[in-house]
Amino acid sequence: MTPNDEYKKLLPSPDNVSREFFEGVKRHELLIQQCVSCEKHMSPGRMQCPLCWSRDLKWVKAKGTGKIYTYSVMHQKYHPGWEEDIPYNFGIVELDEGVRLHTNFVEIAEKSDKEVKRNDLNVVIK
Repeated sequence: MTPNDEYKKLLPSPDNVSREFFEGVKRHELLIQQCVSCEKHMSPGRMQCPLCWSRDLKWVKAKGTGKIYTYSVMHQKYHPGWEEDIPYNFGIVELDEGVRLHTNFVEIAEKSDKEVKRNDLNVVIK
């Protein structure tokens, strides 16, 4: 039995463009891409810079801090792997580098939609 036999949530299938990102995740590192030409940071899985169109990109370790850009609380089961976690938080985090990533939020107190506002919580990636 491998460790993934017990894991019930969907796992991504990395391709050649995103593989380095997922290898970083295995090492508990949050990697994002950066354009060598103009130094713009971008979300993982790009083949060229959206600002200057350069294909000269490198992987850099993100600071791992940012703000919640938007979020929601899931109350329905869309996949059996998440059933035990309902209700759970998920959303988009804007990293300090300006990159936005989808994520689920853990280790935060449950609050109603009226209690949490955009940028209300600081985010630290573990």
